[in-house]
Amino acid sequence: MEKEYALKKRKNPIYKNKKKLFFYLLLMVIPVAHFLVFYVYINFNSFVLAFSNYTRADEGFLLKSFAGFSNFKQGFQELFKYPYRIKNSLLFTAGNIFIVTPITLLFSFYIYKKGPCSGFFRVVLYIPQILSEVVIGLIFVKLCNSVIPTFAKQVFGMENVMGFLENPDTSLYFVFFFNSLFWFGVNMLLYSNTMSAINESIIESCHLDGANRIQEFWYIVLPMIYPTLVTMIVVMVSSTFTEQFRMYTLFSNRGDSIGNIGYFLYLQVQKSDVWVPAGTTKVPYTVLSAIGLMLTAVVLPTTLIVKKLLTKYGPRED
Repeated sequence: MEKEYALKKRKNPIYKNKKKLFFYLLLMVIPVAHFLVFYVYINFNSFVLAFSNYTRADEGFLLKSFAGFSNFKQGFQELFKYPYRIKNSLLFTAGNIFIVTPITLLFSFYIYKKGPCSGFFRVVLYIPQILSEVVIGLIFVKLCNSVIPTFAKQVFGMENVMGFLENPDTSLYFVFFFNSLFWFGVNMLLYSNTMSAINESIIESCHLDGANRIQEFWYIVLPMIYPTLVTMIVVMVSSTFTEQFRMYTLFSNRGDSIGNIGYFLYLQVQKSDVWVPAGTTKVPYTVLSAIGLMLTAVVLPTTLIVKKLLTKYGPRED
């Protein structure tokens, strides 16, 4: 009887559906929890903090009150106190889109066409993504600030040569160069792999029509991978004011003089709190939350507009 009951239970579709439902729910626990904690809760809490004010009572307790738009006013002042932060954030994003991306596309096409040493370049350029970013950053800092000045002194007799990252006139350029190494490697693999998915019959057809390499890239390959390109550009634009561009890896907490918005926010969150004493350089979480909302109000429509323009005026597969 027990065997017959177990057999009927296994054959029962309702029992099977319950097992499947339990399995699906089990798989969904982690992503749903991630969404609730890191998106719903954090954004809701940021919104609440932006309109809150904390004062310290005599007993040491923090008293919470409605701040109105005072945090936004202070946040606006903090953003424009040092305009170079906004300028550097825009410069890094623009450099990534208009300098690094075109070079990456061309080099990806070279690897896709299996040019000489393409396999070697594929491995070498991806090494920064395999090794620890902190380790590579330390090596890069040592190279720029110690090795090169010592080499210049011993070989060329040049005295008092400043390190490239220590020199205010060159530090920003070498930060951009360091970031370009990482952008170039991972994007190159992404674009070249997308190109490899193009139907070979399309490529052969364009060659039969007399197309050269440049025409193949411009009229065939670029339109076929354009959706991937649009996605990457949209991600770059959306992260303009949140990405610190590896400033902390290179400078720790000593690079604010050439920093950007993302780096500034990171340093402030690291050392601040919901309430800070008057007369300090710390920015409270309430003001940082207001800054985040203001930046979102700028970046969100900008990202949507960029996506719409790229989709509307970009090349099409047909």
